[in-house]
Amino acid sequence: MMESSTLDELEVQLQEQKEIEDQLEDNLVAEICQNVISICLAVDKDGDMNLSDDEIALLIAKIQSIGGVAVDEEKFKAKIIENGRSMTAVMEVLRNLLDDQLDQDQNIFTELQDST
Repeated sequence: MMESSTLDELEVQLQEQKEIEDQLEDNLVAEICQNVISICLAVDKDGDMNLSDDEIALLIAKIQSIGGVAVDEEKFKAKIIENGRSMTAVMEVLRNLLDDQLDQDQNIFTELQDST
């Protein structure tokens, strides 16, 4: 009987740990989204809210410099261009980050981990 109780407690602890991990991942994704938007505004040097090829390259480089974040540069650039190079295009890229139903080959963001 004691074994059953211990197993039940372990199961509860594992579930709590899973919930905490999920919450940490959600927080990381939210932080990345916020950083990407801030970086996007900063790299739009001419302030026209449209990203040139140079601005897209700078955006990718700055995102890559965020600890724990890696992007597929070709997919990222293609998604921005096909969606009009605007802030709306950046939002489409972020939708990709938020979509946990995508296959690995569809992901623009290839690595996410907490750098702390």
